[in-house]
Amino acid sequence: MESLPIVLPTAPAPSRRAPLPILAPVVPVLGGVVLWLVTGSAFALCFAALGPLMMGASLLDAARARRRERRDGDARAEREWAFAEAELRRRHGDERTALRLRHPDAAACLAQPPLRSAEPPASATPVVVGAGSISSSVRCSGGDDRRGREFRERCSVLDAAPVVVPLGGGICLRGAQPLIAAAARALVIQLGMRFSPAQLSLRGRASMRAAWGGAACGARRSRQVRPRDRLERDGAHGGGCRDLARAR
Repeated sequence: MESLPIVLPTAPAPSRRAPLPILAPVVPVLGGVVLWLVTGSAFALCFAALGPLMMGASLLDAARARRRERRDGDARAEREWAFAEAELRRRHGDERTALRLRHPDAAACLAQPPLRSAEPPASATPVVVGAGSISSSVRCSGGDDRRGREFRERCSVLDAAPVVVPLGGGICLRGAQPLIAAAARALVIQLGMRFSPAQLSLRGRASMRAAWGGAACGARRSRQVRPRDRLERDGAHGGGCRDLARAR
């Protein structure tokens, strides 16, 4: 069952500026004028000064409320982004682990021997040739800002994942001879651990079988069987190219 997409937080909306108070500062001014007319005392006009003071205090209080609202929105968005990042790491980790269990390389096969398939190797049999970035099945929604677009790009790419190719297409290695030999042995080990001798065997020069068979097959070379498929090494390609595996 496909998991739900990761919901990204939206950018905090800018706080609205509070409207300028009109009636609140006018009332003290009118009250001061009325008291001055009734009492005739100039001190009554001091109430009129409360109007501008109340207007300034209201503006300061509105600005303080906007700053607090903005801080709360930013803190809430950061908590949601932290949760989204942790969820992305968890889902990518689960996806990477599942792919490595489904497509083990030579090191994984040696650390934990996989269950051998009842089906013999065929042209479509996947072979792990390394690790790299592949398309991820993890999806996300929301987040239309720049940070959301960057998260969406990272969400769609799975790093350090097994890179597989079909066995029937052949595998070509180019490079220095020690590196080619090490990579070839790793591929042979991988196939030798995944399939039984009745399904797969080595064909080639005796020196090649001794070098690769000893590293890959070990105890599984005790008896001679008629293979359904073969693993070849052909130096006819030139330039250090080795066509390592071709299913028949």
